[in-house]
Amino acid sequence: MEINLTILGHNPRRRYNEPGSQFVNTLRAQLAAGMAGFLLRDDERRRQELIDALRLEKDKELIQLLEKRTKDLRETEGTHIYNTLGRRYMSFE
Repeated sequence: MEINLTILGHNPRRRYNEPGSQFVNTLRAQLAAGMAGFLLRDDERRRQELIDALRLEKDKELIQLLEKRTKDLRETEGTHIYNTLGRRYMSFE
């Protein structure tokens, strides 16, 4: 786990006035926005990696199913007639 830290110091001999307060608030808002953008991009990258992994697994399953159906069809070629849904409705055995 990585931790980033920002330390902001103030000169104790100078008054902490309104411009200084505005500077600190602006800096805090910019750091928060930058961190939120980074976290959003990181979450999006992780989500895309998960989607890619799931898509690859689904592709493998579909390829295996296609290979099995192709093998089954070649084994029964010429002995059966199939309808458009792939169900056998006539056999010449």
